[in-house]
Order: sequence, then C-alpha cells, then structure tokens
Amino acid sequence: MPTKIPKRYRKNNDKNQLSQFNMIIIPFIIMFLK
Repeated sequence: MPTKIPKRYRKNNDKNQLSQFNMIIIPFIIMFLK
C-alpha cells in the first residue's frame, strides 16, 4: 500500500475493514454464547 493516502480515504477504509470484521466475528460470538 502506498504510504501517502488521504486521511479521509484511510478513515473510510478503516471503517470498512471494521464492519467486515464485525460481520464475521459478532455472529460467531453470538453462536458461541448461545
């Protein structure tokens, strides 16, 4: 990845990665707790 990324783009990318992470991890945790 290039080091010079606009901050706005980088923030959006972090949010997208986090939402994908949540889509995978949260259902797994819910299943585990049930």
